[in-house]
Amino acid sequence: MAQRKNKKYSKDPQWNSEEGNLRIYLRGRPVSLYAPSDLSDYSVDKEVTTPDQKLQLEYVFGYRGRDCRSNLYYLNGEVIYFCAGVVVLHNPEEQTQRHYLGHTDDVKCLAIHPDKVRVATGQVAGHDRKDSKKKKEESDKKPHVRIWHSTSLNTLHVIGIGDFDRSVCCLSFSKQDGGAKLCVVDESNEHELFVYDVEKGRKLANTKGSQDPVLAVEFHPSEPNSIIDVGKGHIQFWTLESGKLTKKSGVFDGGTPSSNTGPTKAAEGSYYMYTKVSNIASGSRAVLTTESASLTASSFCLSFQYHMKGLPGTLKVFAGDKTSSLTSIWEKSGVQPNPDQWKNVTIEIPQFNNPVISIEGTRGNSFRGDIAIDDLILKTPSRCCRKWYVIISTS
Repeated sequence: MAQRKNKKYSKDPQWNSEEGNLRIYLRGRPVSLYAPSDLSDYSVDKEVTTPDQKLQLEYVFGYRGRDCRSNLYYLNGEVIYFCAGVVVLHNPEEQTQRHYLGHTDDVKCLAIHPDKVRVATGQVAGHDRKDSKKKKEESDKKPHVRIWHSTSLNTLHVIGIGDFDRSVCCLSFSKQDGGAKLCVVDESNEHELFVYDVEKGRKLANTKGSQDPVLAVEFHPSEPNSIIDVGKGHIQFWTLESGKLTKKSGVFDGGTPSSNTGPTKAAEGSYYMYTKVSNIASGSRAVLTTESASLTASSFCLSFQYHMKGLPGTLKVFAGDKTSSLTSIWEKSGVQPNPDQWKNVTIEIPQFNNPVISIEGTRGNSFRGDIAIDDLILKTPSRCCRKWYVIISTS
């Protein structure tokens, strides 16, 4: 009885002469391989010579899009995506494929370096990593990130072995500093966020993220140390400074977290922006600016709604030229009349050769000092700011 049980549940290769197939186990999964029709007998114990020829992957049919995002890119005439443990570089004109085969298990995410040459891909944990007797094989089967060359298909760096849990769900290169950093989110219970130095492979910082699923993570396009991640019911803004990641949470609708300050809902629609002043020092600033944009040399009309309730600090609007310091052209401080209501403001911006417009919120002396803005509109020319009166005759 014991022998039958061991044979039935054994993971050693098993030949079934009646069905003509050989059952083997790959990463714990049973796979049936059917023998050629002219093979009448086969023994798994017989020693045979290894064939001179080897199989080579020619074409992949399939695409993984069910449980991952940012999984399809167009790069230098090829479409890049992944299926199982293979990254496919598909040429749609010639209908040919190249394949990156460096991963040891299923690939879950993909990112393109700003140089349009390097690619980063993250994988899940291997199924049989605990059964491996070789230390190198065991480490290779842990979730990790591989950075590789899209032309030569050579692996350049292997990052994060031993850092991640379950799998790597999303990742992104920094933009402003030429892709010097890589941010990664794993699929642990806390969806931990990691930041790495790309060239050195060194971990710069890590912190717990969200208990809800994270769908995407990106570096800010113009701020090298700012990271945004989004997912189920959340958007989070991270700042990397002195080896630490600090977080500010976005608000979708409703009031701000602190009591007796901030609006209870958006002025228009479901979203607004606000400065969350809890746990930060007095005088800290939050700035919304057009500095990274290329505005035309023109006058502008800026309009928005603002909300200042509780013990807020100061809300200012600055304007000027990129080549010189900006000038304050509008300002509000402290609690405003009818503090529960949103206020409208329209500001005429004079013409500059290289215009920059910034809205700046400064924390006051209390944690009950959230400042919110909404319904922001920037128009040109400035005459949209002028008041027009229409007199309707009743005679």
